[in-house]
Amino acid sequence: MSEYLVAGIFALSLIHLWRVRERFDRDVFRMLALSVLFLIVAELSGIFYTDAFVYNSLAALSEAISFYLLYRVIFVTGLIRPYALMFRNLKKSEEEVRTARDGLELQVAERTVELRVANKRLKDELSERLLAAEALR
Repeated sequence: MSEYLVAGIFALSLIHLWRVRERFDRDVFRMLALSVLFLIVAELSGIFYTDAFVYNSLAALSEAISFYLLYRVIFVTGLIRPYALMFRNLKKSEEEVRTARDGLELQVAERTVELRVANKRLKDELSERLLAAEALR
């Protein structure tokens, strides 16, 4: 029963991790999720217990893979690419600003065309009114 309980706790942590996935780098999220999945497999391997060797091998292999993935997340990613992780949000914000700027530039261009058309129409109307006023005089 404890194996089910621990696997359930891992599953809940995986669900929570999924809900906050946008806070993580894509590779970091994948490695964390896979790590939790392998821990669930290691925990549930006890329910398929038919042979001690198979059980211990499956559990040990799953745990080793899980810990390797955690090692990759914490040490390799955190020590080799720390600035990439720290400035991920800054880069994301910069891309959002760039996208917004491009959208605004497009709106300005469209509005400029509309204003030129309206300006030409007003000039034509002014010319017509001046001609009409001249004709009336």
